[in-house]
Amino acid sequence: MKKLIFVSLVSLLFIPLIANASLDTNLYYGLQKNSDVKQLQEFLIDKGLLTGSSTGNFFSLTLKAVRAYQTSMGISSTGYVGTLTRTAVNNDLATQLSASNTEATAETGSMPPAPIPQATTNDVVATLQAQIALLLQQVQAMQAQQTTVQQLQQTVQQQTQTIQQIQQNTQQIATNTTPAPVVCSPNWTCGYWSTCSASQQARTCTDSNGCGVLTSKPTESQSCTVVCNPNWQIGEWNVCANSLQTRTVTDSNNCGITTNK
Repeated sequence: MKKLIFVSLVSLLFIPLIANASLDTNLYYGLQKNSDVKQLQEFLIDKGLLTGSSTGNFFSLTLKAVRAYQTSMGISSTGYVGTLTRTAVNNDLATQLSASNTEATAETGSMPPAPIPQATTNDVVATLQAQIALLLQQVQAMQAQQTTVQQLQQTVQQQTQTIQQIQQNTQQIATNTTPAPVVCSPNWTCGYWSTCSASQQARTCTDSNGCGVLTSKPTESQSCTVVCNPNWQIGEWNVCANSLQTRTVTDSNNCGITTNK
């Protein structure tokens, strides 16, 4: 997630302090609009290894700058920002923070306040998961309300048909004619659709009036589509051999597709 830089002003005489930024996840070529990539790019720009602005996109220029930094630090220049490279970057950032605090102490005569701890990736993920759970509850509540409205509409329609039948019978009695036979109007009640299986969903509809006819019976089956979203599990790059590295990427959902692999 995006690393926020907190600026603390103790008084008008105090200078700005550098927030305790750090890289928490492995980064690699192809990432787009990634906040950690953007922070890495700002670090490389500050080191003079990358020109331009930080975009959050890990492409060829960023790859080249990462390799240059790895070479300068005695790390294998793979361009992959793993544990070794992240540790080196984080140590460098910590050194910058320490130097800034030393200068602030010399300038003001007092120790600067400690940086405000940043929310970790796990904190942000937990917050998003809680928000998603709340949204799912709201969706379920709306679906339940929609089902209730549909049932009310069916009830109104059935009552209207009953009233019309009563009116017809009353008119026949008033004119001393032989009343028409009572027409049994089915009162269909349907359960919920089943889980999608083999591209089909089913439900059961019953006539509470027991008319024994299929008039106006709602459909009890319909086609559906099961959407499988791959959940890619990415392993670490292996040791470079013959100028080539490989790693294993597997789909824990076993969708059988390569989308976003």
